[in-house]
Amino acid sequence: MPRQKAYQAPRKVKPNVVREKGNVGFMKEKDKHLVGISASLGRWLQGVIVGFVILKGLSTQWYPGGTVFSARDVGYDFWRNYLCDVMAPVALNGQINTHASILSGAGVGVLYLLGLLPVWWFLPMLWGGRRSVRLALRLFGGFSLLGMVLMLGEGMGYHPFSHAVVSAIAAGAGFTAMALLVLWLPWSGYGTWRLRALEWWIVGLGILNLVTYLRTQWFQAPVTAFLPASQKLVLIALLVWLWVLAVHLQRPPSSR
Repeated sequence: MPRQKAYQAPRKVKPNVVREKGNVGFMKEKDKHLVGISASLGRWLQGVIVGFVILKGLSTQWYPGGTVFSARDVGYDFWRNYLCDVMAPVALNGQINTHASILSGAGVGVLYLLGLLPVWWFLPMLWGGRRSVRLALRLFGGFSLLGMVLMLGEGMGYHPFSHAVVSAIAAGAGFTAMALLVLWLPWSGYGTWRLRALEWWIVGLGILNLVTYLRTQWFQAPVTAFLPASQKLVLIALLVWLWVLAVHLQRPPSSR
């Protein structure tokens, strides 16, 4: 008489999650809630970019003049002035800078608080991935924004914190958050090569700019025109990245 095999309960098999190439994490066409958040975030970011460019452009028109290289310079020099020069209540040539300071501070607040804050909060939710990575992205993004608020207050003369220290907090945490995007998002199936190339550019040139700046502040290294110029290149790359991201977020998941 043949022996009967003992009964074995069927094993529970976790369903495989198929990620379409280019999708934002686990978001699919059926996730209407996430699709709606993604599209709304994209449109919001485009408005933030336009608002920042207008406010920052107007502030440079009201800046009286002066750079770290020469206090006699008249007006704002795009490549020789730092972004923080325009936020100071007194210009580097000694003249009152009230209007430009307010407009520049408003522009920075719009870009970082209304632009990057939603990015660091909602983007991890949209592309999924490990919980620890999503949490780290939000934490470093939050520290970056905290440092930027302190930098904004210091630049406008509201508190005496060291500019070098708050710059290191804001930029260091921000570049770390961006590095997480660079290293983790390819595994999540997120984004396009344009976004990843811009992220590499922001992290690489941004860290070089920060290290060069801290050398001038803490080790008395000479100040060169590379510092304000590279700062602008990082800013331009950040704005382009946000715009490409905004367009990407508004597309249907199946077309990403």
